[in-house]
Amino acid sequence: MTTEGVDFANPRPSGAALKAAGKHFVIRYTSPNTTANPRKRLTAAEVRNYRSAGLDIGLVWETSTDRATQGRAAGVADAHAAETVRRALGIPASVAQYFVAQDQPDITGPQVVAYFQGVASAITLARTGAYAGYSVTKYLFDHRLITYGWQTYAWSNGLWDPRAQVQQYHNGVQVAGVTVDLCRAMVTHWGQWAADSTEPPEDDMTPQDIANAVWHSNQFNPRVPGDASTYQDSGAAWHDQVNTSLAQLKAAVAAIPTTTLPAGPLTDADKDDIARRVADLLAARLAQ
Repeated sequence: MTTEGVDFANPRPSGAALKAAGKHFVIRYTSPNTTANPRKRLTAAEVRNYRSAGLDIGLVWETSTDRATQGRAAGVADAHAAETVRRALGIPASVAQYFVAQDQPDITGPQVVAYFQGVASAITLARTGAYAGYSVTKYLFDHRLITYGWQTYAWSNGLWDPRAQVQQYHNGVQVAGVTVDLCRAMVTHWGQWAADSTEPPEDDMTPQDIANAVWHSNQFNPRVPGDASTYQDSGAAWHDQVNTSLAQLKAAVAAIPTTTLPAGPLTDADKDDIARRVADLLAARLAQ
């Protein structure tokens, strides 16, 4: 069973109007406003409005139509920037980030490999998604460069990759009095912030919340360290890899000199700082 939704840059229809029109989710930009799209970026007011209307929320980043061809550093930078916006909006850390891989016809899969390797190194492969036509979507899935796919009908010649969790199937349609693009979710979980989710924002998540979110993320394909061309899909192997990484992390934390810790009882700010450093260390280890 598919679920209907929309994406858009500027119109900002109300959540109630979209819900009344039979839509159940929105996909909105975390990338900056532009002269051509002065209301492009998702706002906190929108988030509250969509949540109150019972809509799921998906996130996407795009700054230029060929940005994904600009290499690994561009992917890392965009991923960090998208994460900054997500945190500011209070959206949970388990929500996926989609990045536009193709917004013009002449872009190919090999051209965007380095970019998506950069994205995954910054936010983990488990949360990395791409927007593209059929060939680029297929290439990214085939090479385990993404976990989530949002495929557009443009440049797809009527073909759909069955692994793409979301399809954009008609652009420039009037819904709720504004012009939007029509989308459909092909699965229940496509990396969105579900309307019925009780998951707290990242700053309120416990280490166990984060671990559970990563562990239960479907289609997680961790890369085998030291070999960029192969991947490990075995649940047992992934379990072993996580245990090894956690053991190394534990040893590293135990080795921290006590003289570097604040004197006296730890404040909430101290705890937050330590938690963030540990999370960054774990994320870096798992992205290797």
